[in-house]
Amino acid sequence: IAVWSMAHQLGPFTDMPLKEAFDVLQTFTIITGTTGLVMNAAIRERKRADNRFLASLVESAQECIIGKTTDGIINTWNRGAENLFGYSASEAIGQKIDLIIPPEKKDEERSIMERVRKGKRTENLETVRFRKDERHINVLLTISPISDDEGNIVGAAKIGHDITGRIVAEKKLHAAHQYQQNILNNIPDPIFLKDRRHRWIGGNKSFWELMNGPPEKFIGKSDYDFFPKEEADVFWQRDDKVFAT
Repeated sequence: IAVWSMAHQLGPFTDMPLKEAFDVLQTFTIITGTTGLVMNAAIRERKRADNRFLASLVESAQECIIGKTTDGIINTWNRGAENLFGYSASEAIGQKIDLIIPPEKKDEERSIMERVRKGKRTENLETVRFRKDERHINVLLTISPISDDEGNIVGAAKIGHDITGRIVAEKKLHAAHQYQQNILNNIPDPIFLKDRRHRWIGGNKSFWELMNGPPEKFIGKSDYDFFPKEEADVFWQRDDKVFAT
């Protein structure tokens, strides 16, 4: 286009002899092209540096980070994943994600990938996965879609945390609470618990029978929800005295 324009006396170099104008045009084209090549090389190097930086962050993260294709093939497996699941990166990369998914969780994984293909994120999913030593572990997962430069979904990134210790602690706490509640329920005297805002937060079987209703009817409510104001005022004042002393 530039040569055609020059031949027809169009463009910025038409105020000089044609041969000289072509020499200037050729020099201009070389400079422009070279500048573009240098800039392109600099941009590629910057992208490579950014990728190396991101790869370093992923590798050094304590959290389990796994990348996989939409077909479920593992392509990223950091040190956190090695520690959590027991497989080295060389053992995991190239394998199906089924490597760490128990048979009873296959449908869950399919549902997750359906959301990924639609560009949807799954956050704070508490589930169970499989270690290399065949031990089941409780994990908390966040799964995000990965897109290419054109916006096409090409895979998913999983960030996982081992919550087995928390689950065990919660079960122990629940068992202790149930044990305490069983003791309270076998005491014939009515017993109730209130918080500092005078709301019922618990009680024993005798108390709920005295109140003529299930716990759900009273939990989170106060005396004013069930008694005349004058009577509730007295209860409130007595409770305040207990709180103060």
